[in-house]
Amino acid sequence: MYRPISPKPIGKGFSLVEMAIILVIMSLMVAALLPRIISGTKRDVMAEAKRMVRSARNEVLGYAKANGCALPPAAWFSAQAAHRWGRLGAVAYLSGNRTLTLVNGTNQTAAFLIVSNGTDQTNDTDYSANPTDLRPVHDDIVDFATPAFVQSLCP
Repeated sequence: MYRPISPKPIGKGFSLVEMAIILVIMSLMVAALLPRIISGTKRDVMAEAKRMVRSARNEVLGYAKANGCALPPAAWFSAQAAHRWGRLGAVAYLSGNRTLTLVNGTNQTAAFLIVSNGTDQTNDTDYSANPTDLRPVHDDIVDFATPAFVQSLCP
C-alpha cells in the first residue's frame, strides 16, 4: 500500500520574529558587558607595565647594591634591563638626582627614574626638566628611588 509522504509539521522551529527578539537581547547583553571587558583589559595592561617598571627599578637597585651604591650607566641599563618590552613599549632609565613634584604636591629628590610611556605611548612630561610634574592627568608610569634609599642599601 502506498502512503503519501506528509510535509513536516508546522511549528517545530523559530519564527523570524523570535529570532529578531533573541538577536536584540544578545546585542543588549554585549553592549552592557563590552565596557567592562575593555576597562579590564586596560587595567591588565597598566598592571603589566607597572610590574615591568618595578622590575627594572629593582634591577637598578641590585646593581647599586652590588657595586658600592654606584648607579649603573645608561649603557648597562640598555644592555641588561631595557630589553623588557611590554604592551606599552620599553622602559627608559634616567640617572642623576632630579626633583619630582609628587601627586600630593610635595617635592621629592630621586636618584634615578624608570619610565614607561603609558597607554597613549607619548612622553607626557619632560623628564629631563626640574621639577618633573607627575600629576595624575598623565598616564606615564614612573618609579624611582631616593638617594637616601640607594645609600641605605650599602653597608
